[in-house]
Amino acid sequence: MYCILNGPFIQQAAFRPGHIIEMLVDVVSKNGTMLLNILQRPDGSVDDEMLYILNELASWTSCCGEAVAWTETDFRFTSKGNTVYAYIMKAPQNRVSVIRSFALDEKITSVRLLGAGEVPYSQNFGMVTVKLPDTLPTAYANCLAIECFT
Repeated sequence: MYCILNGPFIQQAAFRPGHIIEMLVDVVSKNGTMLLNILQRPDGSVDDEMLYILNELASWTSCCGEAVAWTETDFRFTSKGNTVYAYIMKAPQNRVSVIRSFALDEKITSVRLLGAGEVPYSQNFGMVTVKLPDTLPTAYANCLAIECFT
């Protein structure tokens, strides 16, 4: 969880709507949540600067909120040589993972589930569909080693 604090005992940083939105997108894309603390006056009102920020966030959310609200990003990627490592943050119940991150000209030559070995896969139009075993090697984030060539 990421928290932006605003209060009398905390040195205030000048957060602008664009900064807050960038942090939100970054945190949510990593399956995180972000808490935005809104300092209110004793009567429940907020100052003009905070009201401006909230209105800007509301405007952005009405445009792009679909991509943030209730989404799940299930993969994190690293690479080494011709191998792309796709960490599965939350394994799907049906044990089929679909990765939409490859270009059309990238040819997948093999997919291994680290700790288990080769797994069946198919590649179509840049999407790689991987059938995971019923029992995964770890109860935590599992990792696919995807060999690919351009």
